[in-house]
Amino acid sequence: MRERLRKLRKENGLSQAEMAKKLNVHQTAVSQWEQGRTTPDMQTLIKISQLFSVSTDYLLGETEQKGATAQDNDFVLNEHEKDLISAYRRKTAMQPAVDRLLEVQQGESDGAAAYIAAHGKDSKGGAAIHLSADELKKLNKAPETDEDF
Repeated sequence: MRERLRKLRKENGLSQAEMAKKLNVHQTAVSQWEQGRTTPDMQTLIKISQLFSVSTDYLLGETEQKGATAQDNDFVLNEHEKDLISAYRRKTAMQPAVDRLLEVQQGESDGAAAYIAAHGKDSKGGAAIHLSADELKKLNKAPETDEDF
């Protein structure tokens, strides 16, 4: 594992101090991992795998494949998909609308964005919103944010 950690850190242009900061650990911890003196705990191992977009199996030397295993190919993300997920995480106010558009059940959601997402499809699946006067008044009174679609 120590060689892989050092290689990944250098491939990503990080110093030990920068890697430590991203993982919320002390620089000496990173140094000791890379020297093989200690190993990261499970939570930190997961953070490292997320930081470098590699599997924990790769970090632990169980596989030579950096990403998911062959049977997990449905869950390997391309760069566009990673960008979409990052955008989704940044736009928390829009998450209920996106969840509804994708028909993902994440729990109760309310507000203007969720309403539009739930009612904003025409018979062909396109965007079409038809609001009554009362619904329009309700949406117009909703607090405005700087979040956009």
